[in-house]
Amino acid sequence: MNRNPAEANVASSAKVLVVDDHLALAELLSQHLDGLPDFTSMGVTGDGGEALELICELRPDYVLLDLMLPTMGGLEIIQELERRGVSPRILVFSGLSNHEAVRHALFAGVNAFLEKGISLSELDEALRKVRAGEVHVSPSIADTLREIVCMAGDRPTLDLEEIKILRLLGAGRSAKAVAQEMGLCPSGVYKVMARVRGKAGVKDRAGEALFAANIGARQLPAVDLLARP
Repeated sequence: MNRNPAEANVASSAKVLVVDDHLALAELLSQHLDGLPDFTSMGVTGDGGEALELICELRPDYVLLDLMLPTMGGLEIIQELERRGVSPRILVFSGLSNHEAVRHALFAGVNAFLEKGISLSELDEALRKVRAGEVHVSPSIADTLREIVCMAGDRPTLDLEEIKILRLLGAGRSAKAVAQEMGLCPSGVYKVMARVRGKAGVKDRAGEALFAANIGARQLPAVDLLARP
């Protein structure tokens, strides 16, 4: 079928889904993407669970992804997509630029880590680099990246089960309720959290809460992550 030039351009453009719970910002990014010659926005969502289903249904080429989201954090989405065999190129776009957030995202295989507050020209540069097969990290977190390279292999990152249990407990769910949802016994939940503490290098519940917030698995203020039912 013949297409006019405008239709052909849209068809050849890389499709991007914007995932950010600051919807005004998400809409701005979406409009900007539509103005680029090689990219087009598939829309926006501010909910992590909805984002996962949209990515699996729409199969965008790229996902611009925040880490701190309602219902499901960005790291959990990344790992769940890998489990389902869905592999868009992911550009993390987040206000979480601490060591653990960057480390977990890069070890999960994201294609770019962009700190919120960057210029639109840096976003454009990151998209071009990722499209060319490169990895892009905001210059503002170069020191964090150097630390991660120096510590590579020193401490493992959390897996999908660990991140999900951390999120559910952080949302105030009891160990019993989390065990039911995850198909575990309550003692299994405590064993997972013991692994999390070891990987995170924390010894108490306050440390768990802060670590969870640092990787986008929950929001502060902290709750008692292992409160008994």
